[in-house]
Amino acid sequence: MYEHELYEIEKTIAAYNNIKLPEKMGVDFNEIEYPKTVQDQIAWHSFMLEKNLTSLPELYVKYNNDYNKKEAIKIIEENMELNGAKEEPTEQEPTNNITGSIFNQARQRATNN
Repeated sequence: MYEHELYEIEKTIAAYNNIKLPEKMGVDFNEIEYPKTVQDQIAWHSFMLEKNLTSLPELYVKYNNDYNKKEAIKIIEENMELNGAKEEPTEQEPTNNITGSIFNQARQRATNN
């Protein structure tokens, strides 16, 4: 309860300076994300896509936060068209259907293209 008592003190100081703070205040901390190697990130993203826990547009937005999901889908579709890919990205289905280790996935992609 220390945080609540501290907030009451902060609220009193703010009121003295003619600043009104809300009665209750909450803080939402970001989840801790430890640094990962590139191989670990690729493996993690592949796992998330394979298990339908994320989508290509969601990953795109995560690393390009200037875009929303609709814009990401459009860009991914354009890239797939330019790259000659046949599948279309959706938020429900990931386009990655290659399984196995990251090295096997790279080999399969290289032979498919």
